[in-house]
Amino acid sequence: MKNTLLEAMDVFKDVFFYGHQIIEEELTHEFRDLSPEQLAVLIIIDLTGPLTSKEIAEYQRTHKSAVSNRLKKLQQKNLIQFKESDKDSRLKYVHFSEEGKAKMKAYQEEVHTYFTALFSDFEAQEVAQFYQLMNKIRERLRQYTSVKISEHKRSLEK
Repeated sequence: MKNTLLEAMDVFKDVFFYGHQIIEEELTHEFRDLSPEQLAVLIIIDLTGPLTSKEIAEYQRTHKSAVSNRLKKLQQKNLIQFKESDKDSRLKYVHFSEEGKAKMKAYQEEVHTYFTALFSDFEAQEVAQFYQLMNKIRERLRQYTSVKISEHKRSLEK
C-alpha cells in the first residue's frame, strides 16, 4: 500500500502541476493583464469572501506590502473595492467590484467549459468517483493546513 500511495501522490502532484499550467497558459483570457499573484488574490476572495489585506497576506504567505501593491493595481483596474467593517471602522475588507464579479464569473465559466470538454469522455460513474475522492482529499488536507478557507467563509456568512 505504501508504494501505491506514493505513486498516487506523484500523480496528484502531476495533476496539480499540469492543471495549474493549463489555467495560467491556456485559460484566464479575462485576466491576461494581471500577474499570477493578482489573479491569486481574486481567486482567494472568490473562495473566502471579503478579507483584509493582512488576511490576504497570510493566505499568500507574503508581506503585507506586496499585497498592498497587488490590491492597489486591482483597485486601479476596478476589480476590487474596499469596504469598512460594520463592527470595526479601522478594518477595511477587500470585496469584488461589479466589474470584478463579472470578470470572475467569466473566468469560472471559461475554466468550467475547458475542463468539461477535456473530460467529456468520462463516464458518469467516473465523474462521481472523482468528485467523492477529491472531496475526501480536500477535507483531509484542510485538517492539516493553517489556511482555513471554509471556516472563514462560514464565519462571514453568519
